[in-house]
Amino acid sequence: MEPCIEDRLIQLLRDSTSPVLSLRDLHGAIAAEAGAPTSYALLEEWLRRRRDVFVVLETTSPLGDTNAWPPGTRSEYERELIAAGFDTGPHVSLVDPERDTADEWPQTPFACPDPVSAPLRQLRDSLLRIWQTSDGNASLRGSVAAALAGCHDLTAALREGDNAGS
Repeated sequence: MEPCIEDRLIQLLRDSTSPVLSLRDLHGAIAAEAGAPTSYALLEEWLRRRRDVFVVLETTSPLGDTNAWPPGTRSEYERELIAAGFDTGPHVSLVDPERDTADEWPQTPFACPDPVSAPLRQLRDSLLRIWQTSDGNASLRGSVAAALAGCHDLTAALREGDNAGS
């Protein structure tokens, strides 16, 4: 993936009012801006490999196991769910929305001094697990998104405090 596309993905996520966006929305924005079709599957694969920058969250379909359904029926139901505002596909978040570009990312999600970094990582991991198990509950996901934003704010404040002490 070209660095400019990676930086644009980061910017789209940072500019969003929610710290979590659907992969479908990100793909649509990148495809529209790139002027050439960008493969959804390749974008998803690439995002999953860049775990140092992006977190890919799986969602649970309210339809349950649809593997035995005919592909056309499954696609029709998924389109209807999306039209109703429920995207059953993966969602994406930044490991750290305070970084401007992917080149600035450290190898670990939080660069805060110990003993703070481990609990912040655990908090963020717990929030992401809650998101994954929310089964599309919009209220719960809104609360988790707000908590993730608070976690990011706390991390930024700790970094600023650490930099001020240096």
